[in-house]
Amino acid sequence: MFKNNFTTFANKNKSKTVEEEKAFRQAEKVFDEYSEQLGQVFNYCSSKAGNIQNGRRDVTLQVDELLELLRKANLLESKTTDIQLEEIVNMVEKYYAPETTLKAKLEQEKFDSYIAANPMLKRANQEAAARKQRQEEARKRAEQRKLEAEGDSQGEE
Repeated sequence: MFKNNFTTFANKNKSKTVEEEKAFRQAEKVFDEYSEQLGQVFNYCSSKAGNIQNGRRDVTLQVDELLELLRKANLLESKTTDIQLEEIVNMVEKYYAPETTLKAKLEQEKFDSYIAANPMLKRANQEAAARKQRQEEARKRAEQRKLEAEGDSQGEE
């Protein structure tokens, strides 16, 4: 029954590129060799360290914890490395829905439509709106003073 009904697929689709597969194999060797030391680092940096969920220890790193870890190791924003914050964000977001990633949001068409939908985000528009409001308030105060002055002059007569 198992042989006839549960045969594995002979042509499984791969979701990784050749470069990603090579990088994974290299990283797997590092994880195998340094698993204990890496576990200690993750336990130290993770705010969830020590929590147990479904019978497994949780040493999940939050994104801010990952960035802090990379900064402390001088791997991010350092003079000696080429890793940039944007690259880290893109790597982290690769595991989330692609339409909500920073890279997708920064595409010119999406950015233009976002700015069109939210015109007050532009500093120039904010300044113009504030200036217009100040002018309107000054005009109202001037009208109020004029009305008060007219009321005073009629009261004196």
